[in-house]
Amino acid sequence: MPAEREHHEDDESPSSSRLMINSRQLTRTCNMYWSANSVIKQAKLWCRKNPAQREAFEAQLTDEEKQTLALVKLLIRLDPEVVEELARRGRGSRVFSDHTETLLSKGQSNAKAEDMRKCRNLLGKWLVSNPPLDPEDSSTRGMNNPTTAYLLASLEVDWDDEDERRKFMAGDFEISEMQFPRLCYPGGKGDKDRPWIGAFLGELLIKGGRAILLSPAASTSGTPGMNIGGARGHRRTTKTRGPIGLAKRYDMTEITVPFIAYVTVVVRHCLTSDKEYSDEGSGFDYELFYTEICKYLQDAKYEQITSKVLEHWNKEIFGQAGNRKAGRGVRTAGRGTRALLDAALEAGEDLGLGDGDGGGVAS
Repeated sequence: MPAEREHHEDDESPSSSRLMINSRQLTRTCNMYWSANSVIKQAKLWCRKNPAQREAFEAQLTDEEKQTLALVKLLIRLDPEVVEELARRGRGSRVFSDHTETLLSKGQSNAKAEDMRKCRNLLGKWLVSNPPLDPEDSSTRGMNNPTTAYLLASLEVDWDDEDERRKFMAGDFEISEMQFPRLCYPGGKGDKDRPWIGAFLGELLIKGGRAILLSPAASTSGTPGMNIGGARGHRRTTKTRGPIGLAKRYDMTEITVPFIAYVTVVVRHCLTSDKEYSDEGSGFDYELFYTEICKYLQDAKYEQITSKVLEHWNKEIFGQAGNRKAGRGVRTAGRGTRALLDAALEAGEDLGLGDGDGGGVAS
């Protein structure tokens, strides 16, 4: 397999492919599953209105439409000329719109493919596994490997129970998109009764985030391979430097919730035995999974949870805390993390977060 290129395809693209570059940014940092067609339609409407009309237009939008408008505004900032061209009527406008949609969609698909491939190739450096992980051999991942199977399991699966572990790896348990898998937790360990503790603080997610946003080297330097079930890896001791890689290109100094959800989807896919990514890989609805993560981390009720997660990611990726605020099977029905957290909040229970780095993990 040829050596992987560090986003050089972006750097060396001619100006005509600028849209695909910007589309990658929207996909990674704003919405993994955005619709190019919806963005183009709303961009046309937005650019044809005066400031007063825009205010009234925005006020009547649904939450989903407001998310699309946020993408439009970012695209305007990144490439105002092409958005203005979309708003023009007349000869050739339809052809231009169709061509623009094609480029945006292609950029979206390319971002996913590039990052899935990159993280899959790095997985063997991130995890200590027996058998070793081979990026070219899907049989070394997924339910074929106890290490990757463990990380794909939810906290509801009792991994210490040999019979339950065997049944899970045999595919006898249905995996719910409403539950967060062990890959989201430090060392893969968490409390099934309070699954919000430690969620999205997992080392594997941070490594994925560094690989995508900074560089592959940043995902492996300063930290040994992750040994599931063993001690947590050492923190980096190197001095923080300025942004590199895509973080520099995107002028990004703080992590967004959609980026965390994006990384989680990428890492989960890389742990499976699926050779290629699809939105419903092996019956798992990745878009539903992504949406559930975003809802969880963007819900105002959970601000104390989200602030700790963002603080952790900003510290691990950028070296500073930042200032952002933020079931299908019988076994898992009604046991989603948000449902459990809502019940705890309603009952006024101590969430067990403490004042540390996000509550840690269960012992």
